[in-house]
Amino acid sequence: SSTWGASVSATSLSVDTAYQFKVWARNGDSTNSATSTASAGVSTLANAAGTPTVTATGSSTLGVAIDTNGNSASTTYAIYNFTSSNFLDSAGAATTTAVYQASSTWGASVSATGLSVDTAYQFKVWARNGGNTNSATSSASAPKSTLANQALAPTATPASTTVLTVTFNFADGNSASTTYAVYNSTSGNFLDSLGAA
Repeated sequence: SSTWGASVSATSLSVDTAYQFKVWARNGDSTNSATSTASAGVSTLANAAGTPTVTATGSSTLGVAIDTNGNSASTTYAIYNFTSSNFLDSAGAATTTAVYQASSTWGASVSATGLSVDTAYQFKVWARNGGNTNSATSSASAPKSTLANQALAPTATPASTTVLTVTFNFADGNSASTTYAVYNSTSGNFLDSLGAA
């Protein structure tokens, strides 16, 4: 026993997989005793999840795709809205409690809902092994903004024989950072900031 020390590291095991161990005792004549009972099953840790991929899907939604980073199918994940400091529940709504599900349950992309219009968000992912032990969190995703609301129709009024004044209607619920372009749908061109085609 003094050769083994207090413990030994079992190496080259599979990620997030449960293992049990037994011990054989052998006397000085190299005769084994009955083996010990098996240890309780303990899972290796899961890999930290990879950085999630975030896509703009709507004015109040973003799609979040988990990167499993080589973990087993049984590894579970929680998705964290790093910007708003909350987790996503199984339907994609904000919650204060971490909800862990397998990547197959989350699906190819989770729709984070209830977000603000034209606002940038970042997300992280927690990976948890079969023993309910978390690995390090993933890196935060790159900031991704929700879509702007559809612009409201402008009003055009004659200013002269060759000029029309185009007036915007900014009551569309967009953020102050939303930008707009003006398109002359009759002539098929955009206007520059001075009104020229």
